[in-house]
Amino acid sequence: MFGYLVRRLKKYLPSNDSRKVYNIGHSGSEAQRKVLVSYLLDSLSVDIKKHKYNTNRLECLNIINTFVDLGFSVDIVDCRDNYISRYDDNEYDIVFGFGENYRKSKIKKNGYKILYLTEASPDYSLENERQRLEYYNKRHGKEFDIERSGSYYTIEDINIADNIICLGEKHREHIINHYKISPEKIYHTYPTPLKSYYTKEIPCENNNDFLWFGSRGVIHKGLDILVDVFNDMPEKRLHICGVDEKTVRKYVTPNSNIKFYGKVNVNSTIFSWLIDNCNYSILLSCSEAVPTSVLTTMGAGLIPITTDKIGTKIPIGKQLSEYDVEFVREIISQSIVIPASKDIELAKKYSDSLDIESFRHRFNHIIGDIINE
Repeated sequence: MFGYLVRRLKKYLPSNDSRKVYNIGHSGSEAQRKVLVSYLLDSLSVDIKKHKYNTNRLECLNIINTFVDLGFSVDIVDCRDNYISRYDDNEYDIVFGFGENYRKSKIKKNGYKILYLTEASPDYSLENERQRLEYYNKRHGKEFDIERSGSYYTIEDINIADNIICLGEKHREHIINHYKISPEKIYHTYPTPLKSYYTKEIPCENNNDFLWFGSRGVIHKGLDILVDVFNDMPEKRLHICGVDEKTVRKYVTPNSNIKFYGKVNVNSTIFSWLIDNCNYSILLSCSEAVPTSVLTTMGAGLIPITTDKIGTKIPIGKQLSEYDVEFVREIISQSIVIPASKDIELAKKYSDSLDIESFRHRFNHIIGDIINE
């Protein structure tokens, strides 16, 4: 039924930049409850098959599906827009999501706001990114502004929330302790990985090649540190997907053993080659929810190396407590062993456990719990 509604809806969307979509699942009853979703409007205005580089659009569709199945009429606006504050005066039983529309939207007398926190909490992210900027300046003598922290979330978002859904159990614990929020008011879930046709079956015979699979935010994601590390290790190679060389060169100058591929489709021959030639993926982010990029490479059979600043404890690989260049270089040169085939299978199994079906099941349970309080 929901798929039919979405197909009908797409036929009548005026353009990709439509500001708001109304009445998904509307029954015609005046008593029907209404929810506003402030998330990703292009999950409805663009063919889902065209979203090859992320999974959050499919997750957004499943979020809408949950509310429709629970009997709500759903309106959706984009979390990156400010439509509500300028044009809309509706009141809702539930406002779900984040961004300016989440902050400015109105709820009914007994309504409530559910903050969907897809990264670490604002205080955590901002403090950690500041530390990384200071460390970069110490090494390279240049200053850059905060790039990612504060783009979508503020402390106000947490203060006005009646409930919070965050990504990762570790971030849930931080929010409970830091903001003194009742544990009954905050939930956690996990994002979904991209699925590739290509998977690794046996390890490479050496550990000379490492994959960085990420997105914007060179310093935030720790890519500046890795370039410094691999510049001093010419016998090793770092393969970078998701950020182009021109962007990286604004911060650091990579040597010839560092390769760039831009955005890479996980069902491409380039991705297949990278999976065949690397044993490990490495992401030294200063603050992350549960990184879908790491889950994606795990699903293809790579072993993850991350910092302990991500929102979950991954049961395989390494989660580093330090991030300085000397420490990371030592880890890569001395502590990384060729993984066993059973480790590859464990990585794939963990990634597979976080598929879209499990996302849907967890989200259904959480929303059901909230509205039945």
